[in-house]
Amino acid sequence: MIEFLKESCVESLSEAISAEKNGANLIELCAELNEDGLTPSANLIKDVQSSIKIPIKVMIRPRKGDFEYLSKDIKDIQKDIRIALELGVEEIVFGATKNNDLDIDLIKNVAIWAKKMKITIHKAIDTVSNPLEDIEKLKAITNVTSILTSGQSKTAFEGLEMLKFMKEVCGDDINLIPAGKVTESNVENLHQILQLKHYHGRKIVTLD
Repeated sequence: MIEFLKESCVESLSEAISAEKNGANLIELCAELNEDGLTPSANLIKDVQSSIKIPIKVMIRPRKGDFEYLSKDIKDIQKDIRIALELGVEEIVFGATKNNDLDIDLIKNVAIWAKKMKITIHKAIDTVSNPLEDIEKLKAITNVTSILTSGQSKTAFEGLEMLKFMKEVCGDDINLIPAGKVTESNVENLHQILQLKHYHGRKIVTLD
């Protein structure tokens, strides 16, 4: 029985194959992790889909920098979501902010465009003023099933107190996924503290 899920963050086909081989339960597929992750190419998505069996989440982030998106960015987001749908992606990772809060209106639109795809809200939530209030608003968006966060800190361990508050607000409605320097060597310790179902990290499993 799996005590918790390990989500591996990868940016190449070889890393995806390695993550599956070394015990990841699912992957988040990105481009340019040096920029905290951008939308991967359609070709990379297809290559990974045809090469591994574990579930794949796909990052939807059109550019580096902040998460306040203008009309051009939103057109790119729509296009990337359409491509993901065409490729049969089951879950996307997205986040957007506006005036130091989550951009709930844009996230609602993304949920509509995503149709049957699930949505994980990424660490954009770590940049907002009132994350607990924003979580309550996210609960009303059916497609939003998970939140990826380091508790508004650089690492999950530094953000433990906020993660505990977030866990309480999420309840059974949203799957809270701690991230931020979560590794193969410390995830068990983090789990002992938080007792969540799911953890995320670049080094949560060994990438050959």
